Amino acid sequence: MENKRYFLSYMGMEKEVTRKEWIQAERDAGFRSKFGYAQEATGGFSSSSGVSGRIEYTKEVVSEN
Repeated sequence: MENKRYFLSYMGMEKEVTRKEWIQAERDAGFRSKFGYAQEATGGFSSSSGVSGRIEYTKEVVSEN
């Protein structure tokens, strides 16, 4: 299973945010998803306002025990 963590940066400070906050920041920066309003538009972005964002993908290891 793949997990996503969302991060926004501004003025050199990075913060982990919710998926909803990430999508709003993308929209504020001018990015729109082709797949619907509640979907991520990018895997990472930066804007002229100084806000940038990235998604960190991690795989969850599932034990078969």
